[in-house]
Amino acid sequence: MDIKKAYEIMQRASGIKVGDTVRVLRSHERHEMGSDAFDHSKNEVKRKESKLATVTEVRHDEIVISWSDGCKDWLVPFFALEIVEHAVQIDVKFFSGYKDVTATLSNESKQNLIKELS
Repeated sequence: MDIKKAYEIMQRASGIKVGDTVRVLRSHERHEMGSDAFDHSKNEVKRKESKLATVTEVRHDEIVISWSDGCKDWLVPFFALEIVEHAVQIDVKFFSGYKDVTATLSNESKQNLIKELS
């Protein structure tokens, strides 16, 4: 098996999904372990080490994360991330009326929805 295929399999097994809250644990090099994510320096990672980000896209060879501070999105391999909290998947068919839709909510959005429904 080639390294890119192995990366894809390991990334799927990591359980990272769109909407998850994550933290970057370490720097990485481009093409490390088959990932195509751009490398980020140790200094860049150090500046972000206590910050949380949200997974906005899961590609076959990298994860796209968005920072709440407005910083440009990062492309990161799964092995450089820690899942802090999984997004909650809910069926919003009841709320949307006519559409069978599944929404991914961040913890903040989930709390807001609960408040509105209470």
